[in-house]
Amino acid sequence: MSRFSRFSAGFILTVLLSLGAWAENPEHVQQARDTGSCPSCDLSSAYLKALQAPLGDLSNASLQGALLWDSNLVETSFAGADLTGAELLGANLYAADLTGANLAGVITDATTTCPDGSPGPCVFSSP
Repeated sequence: MSRFSRFSAGFILTVLLSLGAWAENPEHVQQARDTGSCPSCDLSSAYLKALQAPLGDLSNASLQGALLWDSNLVETSFAGADLTGAELLGANLYAADLTGANLAGVITDATTTCPDGSPGPCVFSSP
């Protein structure tokens, strides 16, 4: 195999694998947008800017790398959810239930309202 062919094959493989990183389920994204709830759904890497989910149920959902900027998540249940690397810039998390949630690498800022009502950036304790 020529050097160019190996490069092309490697490039194509890299592109295909990176497309797999955007693994959200479109039906789940629509359900979350329509109802504010989607327990046990695959919302990983989903673009959910300005999601309206007060009192919503996102328990046990996969939200790794999800973009939840400017979302209303007041009293939303994230119990058991995986929010690894999720971006919650400007989100309102007041009284959100984060029991058992994986919060590793979650990104918040000064415009985020933390679960205790304080302004961000939020500090999440380890389980």
